[in-house]
Amino acid sequence: MAIIINDMTMKTKPSKKEILIVEDAPRGHGRFCVRIFPTGNKVFCFRYTATGSKQRWISIGSHDATGKAGLTLKDARQQADEYSRLYQSGIVDLIEYFEEQEKIKAAGEALELARIEAERRAAELEASRLTVQGLFDKWEMSARIANRKDAGKENRRLFEKDVFPAIGHLQAHMTM
Repeated sequence: MAIIINDMTMKTKPSKKEILIVEDAPRGHGRFCVRIFPTGNKVFCFRYTATGSKQRWISIGSHDATGKAGLTLKDARQQADEYSRLYQSGIVDLIEYFEEQEKIKAAGEALELARIEAERRAAELEASRLTVQGLFDKWEMSARIANRKDAGKENRRLFEKDVFPAIGHLQAHMTM
């Protein structure tokens, strides 16, 4: 007789020992299971055979008929079906596959954070660069041209008339 986990199965009362109910499935598909613990907790899992005929278990989640504090039977079955599709596609060890996926995801996130930080630093550097007009202002303060007779007004007038309109907004950078 084929075993199918359904709502009646989920009403199984706990005993002094753990109860394991394994749903029937074709060979090479993995198995949807439920473990009923003596405490009354019911946990869904997926069982498959990995390399070297080693049985592996993936916990899917706790059972909750309402779906608020855990998974409904339907949700757990959908997750088990997804694991089965992955297993049938040729992924021999799902646990290793998920660990590798987590590493790839973490590496991608770290790469994205590094890219954002590099963009932020480039923006800060760009903002900290002086424009031609800013460089003139800095030079004017440090060159003590205020001590001249015209207090540097002629220099400023020439720059404001001829230089600033053309290139005053451009970034000033030094080359040697």
